[in-house]
Amino acid sequence: MRGILAMLAVGLVYLGAARAGGEFSLLYNSVSSVWPASGVAVAALLLWGMPCWPGIFLGALLANLSFGVPLPACVGMATGNTLEAVLAVLLLRRLGFSATLERVQDVVALTGVAAVGATLVAALMGTTSLGLVGVMPWARFAETVFVWWGGDAVGIVVMTPVLLLLRQWRSVQRRAEAVALGGCTLLVCAKVFLGGTLDPSLAYAEAFLFFPLTVWAALRFGTRGVACTAVLLAALSIWGTVEGNGPFATSEPARNLLLVQLFTAINAVTGLLLAAASAATQELRARLVAAERVAALGTLAAAVGHEINNPLNYLELSLVAAARRLGQGMAGQAEALAYVHGAQEGAERIRRIVEDLRMFSREGAEDHRPVELRAVVMPALRMMRHLLHGRARLVEDHGPSPRVLGSEARLGQVLLNLLVNAAQAIPEGAPERNEVRIRTSTAPDGRARVEISDTGRGIPPDVLPRIFEPFFTTRTSEEGTGLGLSICQQIVRAHGGELHVHSEPGNGSVFTVLLPAAPPGEALQAAPARPRPEQARPSSGAARRGRILIIDDEPRLAQSMRLLLEPTHDVVTATHGSEALELVSAGQRFDVVVCDLQMPGTTGMDIYARLREQEPELARRLVFISGGACTPAARQFIRTVPNRVLEKPIRPEVLLATIDAALEPAAPWASP
Repeated sequence: MRGILAMLAVGLVYLGAARAGGEFSLLYNSVSSVWPASGVAVAALLLWGMPCWPGIFLGALLANLSFGVPLPACVGMATGNTLEAVLAVLLLRRLGFSATLERVQDVVALTGVAAVGATLVAALMGTTSLGLVGVMPWARFAETVFVWWGGDAVGIVVMTPVLLLLRQWRSVQRRAEAVALGGCTLLVCAKVFLGGTLDPSLAYAEAFLFFPLTVWAALRFGTRGVACTAVLLAALSIWGTVEGNGPFATSEPARNLLLVQLFTAINAVTGLLLAAASAATQELRARLVAAERVAALGTLAAAVGHEINNPLNYLELSLVAAARRLGQGMAGQAEALAYVHGAQEGAERIRRIVEDLRMFSREGAEDHRPVELRAVVMPALRMMRHLLHGRARLVEDHGPSPRVLGSEARLGQVLLNLLVNAAQAIPEGAPERNEVRIRTSTAPDGRARVEISDTGRGIPPDVLPRIFEPFFTTRTSEEGTGLGLSICQQIVRAHGGELHVHSEPGNGSVFTVLLPAAPPGEALQAAPARPRPEQARPSSGAARRGRILIIDDEPRLAQSMRLLLEPTHDVVTATHGSEALELVSAGQRFDVVVCDLQMPGTTGMDIYARLREQEPELARRLVFISGGACTPAARQFIRTVPNRVLEKPIRPEVLLATIDAALEPAAPWASP
């Protein structure tokens, strides 16, 4: 029934779009230079699938009948309109078309394959049908095909993008600027197409006023901005031209509409291509930032390995010693307990090192929120201590500084790169005579300030002006890529700040980061939108005993969580997502589900989707555990899902408190 309703909805929308296009018909009441119905048909099949094709045929048939076209020709024309959309979508899918239109190849495919290529099917079949019933003289066959083809092509170029992108619409971040863009577009349209021209000799020149608006839309709002601007421009330019206004208004109505057709198509395609190219350049910048972040972490690999090996070593030795003492019976239990506490301390140190690494290597961490600078500085310092061993003392000077609005991961990358540079500027061998100092404070103008100074060799005057140039470096390829300082400057500027350097050869260098303070309203909201694992609230009282389902593809981890929870809860474990879904489908009841986010086969995201359909209340009480979202889909899922996400390694008290909170009937948990 849903499919039938979708098909009928497509037919009705197509009929309405066709009737609108028929208002501008140039030949035989049915051949129009503007045919938005073609764009509706292609978008419908891309969004809802091929089963909707009868709706296109029905809408086209009724539209042509309403134009007074004989029934046999209507059937041929409707068949051509349907085949046009079906062929366009089949070819686009074969080419790997993405409905976001954020790649140049997607815009080229939509324009070349769908708008230029597939529309010839409808133009040839429709024109032939009109000729066979005697409505059109064969001498005008080529002219009719050209008008038909152009109208369908413009319909696809203008209408398909906006319909595809409206389906996946997100809230506009720069709303004031978006309103300004829309207002400017309306004003220019009103001047050019509704107000007439001041000088007829300048009529065509006025059309160029729209290209800056298209560039604005493409660079600031991407394909969505271009699509909306193109629809607005097409509607007002056609209306004004039909009314006899604008640069394309002459004494020949047919020529007028063809000129408007060409103008709107070129403007839309140019804007979409520019937006796609701009999106690719952002993507490239993000890859360079990620590459430099990995390079910086690679420099610290030996130091991080040393930092992990120390606690790992005494963790292992403590566990062996505890096992030996337990073998002595009751007499060795007290000593065994002390060794277990030592093992716990080692595990906690390893957890903190992993957490620091995760912060600096995190992908997709572009969300800006109030950040305390010391929360970014301390992980960077912990990772740097061993690298500085044998080079210099590390001196900390932390004064009060305002919170800033930014990304922890990106600001951490800046500090880590600057600290690595400071360490590499000091040769090994005399740590007692050298130091690397990090100082946090508030600048006189109220901005947050971080200074990283070293007593290294300094930067020569002829090199200093070039240090922020991409790929410029005076070091060997093993020591750096030449991107570090350039990317640091980009990140700081993206946060509205400044990065300065002062250096004298032989006297070291001072790098100063200045960042604007977070607005007062934002600064009060220092906690992240999603609670961190350490912030999970303990239950307000004794929690009831619940039945817990644990899903993790690592059997030993699932077993460890079961042993932790079993004294107070009934626990069932599953090592495959499909196995867990079978338990739920078989009627087994659970109060809370603890599920690994990324597993082979059926993932945690798949389980959540199935539970939302079958057991929506249980889906609300699903707790995700994650060792790090490795895919774009997983990162997007974590940003949008309302459920709790606990990051591995999970502290036992955090897991217990989270389970207890989920079992409290009135506890604020996850929105439906």
